[in-house]
Amino acid sequence: MLGGDVPKAIAYLEKGAKLAPDNALMRVRLAEAYAAANRNAEAQKTIDDLLAMKPVAGYEPEYNEAIAAAKKLQEKIK
Repeated sequence: MLGGDVPKAIAYLEKGAKLAPDNALMRVRLAEAYAAANRNAEAQKTIDDLLAMKPVAGYEPEYNEAIAAAKKLQEKIK
């Protein structure tokens, strides 16, 4: 996403989210990619899905990082 191909990033992140639906960091990165592509409704839906998730045991720090980033992004796209 940093100077890269946003549509390609979205495609990879969508595949990753399907393969690892419990990966909170993958979901927040997907939301960020949607926002970068001005697809704010999809970014918000992804954030809503993330906020509804429960952390996977052993991955609480990553989950908390993703939640913090999601809330920050949510404020930015409103």
